[in-house]
Amino acid sequence: MCWFYKFAAQDLSAPCSFQNEVYDINFAAAKLAKSAVAKFLEQHPDQGPRFVAGAIGPTNKTLSVSPSVENPAFRGITYDEVVEAYYEQAVALYEGGVDLFMVETIFDTLNSKAAIYALEQFFADKGVRIPVMISGTIVDNSGRTVYFEPKLVDCKMIRVGVFAFSCSICLSKASQLI
Repeated sequence: MCWFYKFAAQDLSAPCSFQNEVYDINFAAAKLAKSAVAKFLEQHPDQGPRFVAGAIGPTNKTLSVSPSVENPAFRGITYDEVVEAYYEQAVALYEGGVDLFMVETIFDTLNSKAAIYALEQFFADKGVRIPVMISGTIVDNSGRTVYFEPKLVDCKMIRVGVFAFSCSICLSKASQLI
């Protein structure tokens, strides 16, 4: 599986000067990865199959915690804005040729739900379905995410092919949380 690093390649995290380029960045990243896989398979035909995973997120915004100490009810972004950003990424990555989506480094349950909702909306709108992976971040042995939620995502919401934890806890502890 080929995966590419592009954490700031969606509207919420991209520097202001790149926000109009989000589609192009994601589309080009997917095309480059597909091209690299094709080139590898030409040189190593017995090493297939290979797949390209398009990373959705993460954002530098959280839906669960206020960015303002003075106003804990304040949110710097809405759920709909996060869904829209993830949806835009999904369109570009799919049109660029990814074989699966990877919801990347989810640290906030509400953000993960927004990503899943965006993907389900995308699948319904386009009449397609490709595999989905979710990569979560757990901060301690209790299974809590960065924002202390006890459950990262309800997998009944989406058909998830792979659920993984990033570099947050060791494998023996992570497997108990799945």
